[in-house]
Amino acid sequence: MVPATRRTLRIIVGALALVLLSGCATKSMPGYQDTFKGYSVPESLVESIRARFKSAGLTGADVTRDSVGRIRLVGRYANEDEVDSAFIIVQTLVGLKASSPFYPQDVAERRWEQAASQALKDYASRQRRDSPVGGAGVRRALVIGINTFRDPDISAVQGEDDARTVAARLSSFGFKVTPLFGADATKGAIEQAIAQLRRDLKPNDELFIYVSSHGAPPLPSPRGGDERKMSIVAYDTGYPPGQRARDGVEQALQIQRTSVKDTLLQDLAQQPTRYTRVMVDTCYSGEMLRDVPASSRQFIQQQNGGAADKAGVSLAAWTGPAFAPKAIKLVGGPAAAPARAADVKAPTTPTTAPAWRQGYTVITATSEGELAYGPDIRKGTFASPVAKDAELKGSFFTQTLMAWLELNGGQIQPAFDRASEFTRQTVMAQGLKQTPRLASTLSPEDDYLKAR
Repeated sequence: MVPATRRTLRIIVGALALVLLSGCATKSMPGYQDTFKGYSVPESLVESIRARFKSAGLTGADVTRDSVGRIRLVGRYANEDEVDSAFIIVQTLVGLKASSPFYPQDVAERRWEQAASQALKDYASRQRRDSPVGGAGVRRALVIGINTFRDPDISAVQGEDDARTVAARLSSFGFKVTPLFGADATKGAIEQAIAQLRRDLKPNDELFIYVSSHGAPPLPSPRGGDERKMSIVAYDTGYPPGQRARDGVEQALQIQRTSVKDTLLQDLAQQPTRYTRVMVDTCYSGEMLRDVPASSRQFIQQQNGGAADKAGVSLAAWTGPAFAPKAIKLVGGPAAAPARAADVKAPTTPTTAPAWRQGYTVITATSEGELAYGPDIRKGTFASPVAKDAELKGSFFTQTLMAWLELNGGQIQPAFDRASEFTRQTVMAQGLKQTPRLASTLSPEDDYLKAR
């Protein structure tokens, strides 16, 4: 958690179970946001982008301006990693708003297509191997939280404090928790834990994933529109001791290269389960990239009314149809109603088991473009609104949500309502804004984490 005066957004990107995705609200008309506005990107910044492409070895990459003046990727790319690097360069130099989200067409090797194909094969294999009917299944959870990072240029948060609270609460609800805290939450360890969960997970299991860290800069998805994907910043993301980025562009590229890939988390989040809940409290903020060129910083702040870039990924990036035949589309404003059963698409091939109908609950710590707040990080605690004379250590929303979950016997909706209102009022008192969101395919009466 960071000081309430200047807080760095924290997201998950995580992958399943009660979702606390910071600033990852889906917009109601993907692909059409801000199209009413013209973007006058200076030609000097466009030439800076092209120069950076060359220095990064992106020899086939180029940019043009779209119909409203945003900078759009064109040219040729060997694979998605090259596209990601190109997007990072553009977004760092002109900001998120002035970057067109539309994916370039000429990409020789598409990672998401390979991942989707393999995931569908794995799904079919699992359906043959595992009986999805009968038995209570196992409650499995992956809980990741980091306070400080190996790279001192990545600012501290209170992710580990929040993650320890979440892990303890999930254990009390009967979850088999895989904890990765602090220096143990390396890129390799997180990827290994995801792979192990994917091997162990069966259709009758419940899955809960909580990630509290920074999110790498959000990038447009190959699926198009304004859908954005996001990787997760691990403990060892960035540069090793003794090395440092020359500027914000180089730092952003290194963060993206050394973060946990989006496809790993999103693939896990879309595996067949009885219930999947994602609670991700990570996000991206332009404050992570303090050393962008002065001309870029001035232009970006101009687009954002004097503020740094801050945005999240769409919920569709985690629950969409790319990796499994059980798509759930979660859209709407801050007070989005639970998704209807009709929003859950049936599998493409008949099955005797309703494993694909698993429930999703997605909770976001913020709404679009907001930061998530907590107490001054030097103290790290605040008075509990739940228990008299008690202190909570961590973010306003995660800590109060967990406290009210315990008080409400695991009922998610009433716990969310109280934690959301407390967070909103506390942050508003400081002249700031934070509005958590909840979307679910379950009815409030069925959405609970009671101990077995």
